[in-house]
Amino acid sequence: MAQFRPISLCTTVYKVISKIIVDRIRPLMQKLISPNQASYVPGSLLVKRVFFAWKVDLSKAYDRLSWQFIESVLYEALLPESLVKLIMSCIMSTSFQICFNGQLTDSFQAQRGIRQGDPLSPYIFVLCMEKLSHLIQTAVDIGEWKAVRASQSGPKISHLFFADDLMLFAEASQEQADTLKLCLDTFCSLSGQSVSYDKSLIYCSSNTTSDLAVDISNTCGSPLTSDLGKYLGMPLVHSRVTKYTYASLLEKAQCRLSSWKCKTLSMAGRLTLIQSVTAAIPIYTMQTAKLPMSICNKLDKLNRDFLWGDSDDQKKPHLINWDIVCLPKLLGGLGIKKTVDMNQAMLAKAGWRLLQNDPGLWACVYKNKYLQHADLFDDNYSSPKNCSSTWKSIVHGTRLLTQGLIWRIGDGRSTKFWTDIWVTPTPLIDSVITGIVINIEDKVHLFWDDNGWNERLLSSCLPLNIVNKILTIPPGFDGCGDDIQIWGCTSNGMFNVKSAYNIFFNSYDHTNSPWRFIWKLNIPPKLKTFAWVLCHGKLLTNTQRVKRRFTNDDSCPICKQNQESLVHLFRDCPAATNVWNVFSIPNSVANTYNLSWHAWLKAHLLCSVSLNSDVKWCSIFVFICWFIWKWRNKFVFEVNFQSPRNPGMIIKAAVNEWIKAQSKAAVNRDYCLSSLCWSKPPAGTFKLNIDGTRQGSSGKIGAGGVIRCFSGSWINGFQANLGVGDVLDAETWGLFHGLKLALSCRIENIQVESDSAILVKLMLHSDITMHPLGTLLACCKDLMGKFHSISLKHIYRECNMVADCLAKNSINHEHGIIEFPQPPIHAQSALLDDAGEITRVRRTVAGLPETTD
Repeated sequence: MAQFRPISLCTTVYKVISKIIVDRIRPLMQKLISPNQASYVPGSLLVKRVFFAWKVDLSKAYDRLSWQFIESVLYEALLPESLVKLIMSCIMSTSFQICFNGQLTDSFQAQRGIRQGDPLSPYIFVLCMEKLSHLIQTAVDIGEWKAVRASQSGPKISHLFFADDLMLFAEASQEQADTLKLCLDTFCSLSGQSVSYDKSLIYCSSNTTSDLAVDISNTCGSPLTSDLGKYLGMPLVHSRVTKYTYASLLEKAQCRLSSWKCKTLSMAGRLTLIQSVTAAIPIYTMQTAKLPMSICNKLDKLNRDFLWGDSDDQKKPHLINWDIVCLPKLLGGLGIKKTVDMNQAMLAKAGWRLLQNDPGLWACVYKNKYLQHADLFDDNYSSPKNCSSTWKSIVHGTRLLTQGLIWRIGDGRSTKFWTDIWVTPTPLIDSVITGIVINIEDKVHLFWDDNGWNERLLSSCLPLNIVNKILTIPPGFDGCGDDIQIWGCTSNGMFNVKSAYNIFFNSYDHTNSPWRFIWKLNIPPKLKTFAWVLCHGKLLTNTQRVKRRFTNDDSCPICKQNQESLVHLFRDCPAATNVWNVFSIPNSVANTYNLSWHAWLKAHLLCSVSLNSDVKWCSIFVFICWFIWKWRNKFVFEVNFQSPRNPGMIIKAAVNEWIKAQSKAAVNRDYCLSSLCWSKPPAGTFKLNIDGTRQGSSGKIGAGGVIRCFSGSWINGFQANLGVGDVLDAETWGLFHGLKLALSCRIENIQVESDSAILVKLMLHSDITMHPLGTLLACCKDLMGKFHSISLKHIYRECNMVADCLAKNSINHEHGIIEFPQPPIHAQSALLDDAGEITRVRRTVAGLPETTD
């Protein structure tokens, strides 16, 4: 009976109800659950004192939970009685049947336990385990349970829970063993749980006497061990990290790869498996551990060999260097991530959480142990010699993190104007005008005056382009808060691993990438990887085979007349010419036969002319090259192969088959033409329309806005030249100036409309704590709170033409804001159109609203 496991089947309706309940209680969990749950603190962090750890295994933890205990816990959590009754109804609706000799018995009701696979079950179990946490904490508070510390000033650690994975810590003594045993027995008697003592393990510190260790083991009823194994998949106790510590990762990756047959997969298929499966195997471990370089290199080798089709008995040529393969696709690679770099990017996340003052127990432990008198983000910080391997890993990740941190200006009193990174990718000291004497300790707020930025002072020591960038940064508004460090590699200022990994490619030029067009071609994935190899010029023709010393004969195997170079194989060989003659080549690339290989290839791949169908020539071109290469290989390796009599028909059939498959998989959207125009606000209410603009060539930004009353009459307007920045900067400044203008006009009830959906979402729904424009957005929210009634809504540009005219014209005047008590000439035409309710046509998705609140 010990091996029986109930299989829970939940209906769709039940799962919907269960998920609704989960959504109700999820926000409460943070307040109800102690930091010791869902925590991981490596055992090597514990100070050198006599202690023992008990790794507890609960037998059938889900199946044994008492329903009475669950109900009492829910009431203790102060959940509403109606919600408790609903939860208990879900739990107690369980019934079972037993399959005995192939026959199902009559169903019978369960008397305890919660379902495996029920969305509600994990939350119920965690709440029940919190009862044990309370019992332990009570024993600690009254001094019966003597917890251990990770450092002299660090927090006491008595237990760590993650679901049914339990770790208990106490000083090594007979009395403490009795206390731990009593707490567990009390909890088990209340909850119905049962400890599997034989599977549980006792670990004693090295300075614990053997006699005492045996006594503790006998009292607890669990065997002694010198290795607690893994907790949450990570080794708990180990000496110096070596390649053997994480050798299991290699075994997992090798096991996965050996189950796939390279010969039955295209290169694109192997690439997909690497990115989605094998590259993901070490991800969990890499979040908290710096893998040895040998492990990283071997993991990369496994992926590299699999990508090029190596097997145990045959090694294939690796056509392109691995460093190039691991570049992002826009830089000429395949986007496979190097393990060692990905490891550092994953570890950078731990450093980010420390920077954000993560409230978790793990952060408290590390800060007290290693950061009492040190700053992790100081360039001169180095980890102590005797620190744990986990802390060394976090420090390693932080070195990458600091490369992406920038300062967001608040009150300007913490950021050093010249040496901190806050406006440009490098410190401003690198851009100071020659001959100017500066004080490198100057803070940002010293460059403000009563009207904002001191433009005269800025212009005296910095180039104009940088001054224009500085002018778009909010200059110390009231209540703006302190300067903070944010992540400068994302648009919202929040860290993510992807952007951290991309730091390794900051030195590359991402603009106008010549590789972008390959991955946008409407062709099968295997043809995209084929085109990628073509563009690198590494296809294994006889010319390439001679370079690699695979052969001494570089002649074309078909015509026997010339070297089999790429340009000969795909363009000049008579066999290739016969294929090209079947197709009507567009005039724009018809006269490219005298170009070099790369120029000829690029010209065709960039040709977007469509032939008789909707298929672009660039896509057909790759299909043709693919079949030329395919038929060439059959000619070489198949004795009885004969060239097709009608190659054009075969290629066109393949193209049509792909297009047909694409049309079936595509999500068809119904579009319609909508007539849009500006609408007047209701009586007693005013309307503010705002817009921002950016000049692409110079990066100059500007904003404009207009206030009108319920009759459509002009009340006031403005346009502002803001300097150099992004379009969201312009839109946000437009909102700020528009709200200030409305307040100066003593308007109390107002509707605000913007054609920037991003701005509206940021203002209404997003957390702007770390946003680069957080200071300005917070000021806008503060201004909105000063109105009696206000609404902010997204509209299409066709309904915002007056503000659009004002914003575009703002680029033409000097930096600053201009108010218009009367309509300016450049906005009068759009204003008359709005007054006459002139509509403009826009193509929109059918069924979607024209505006988004």
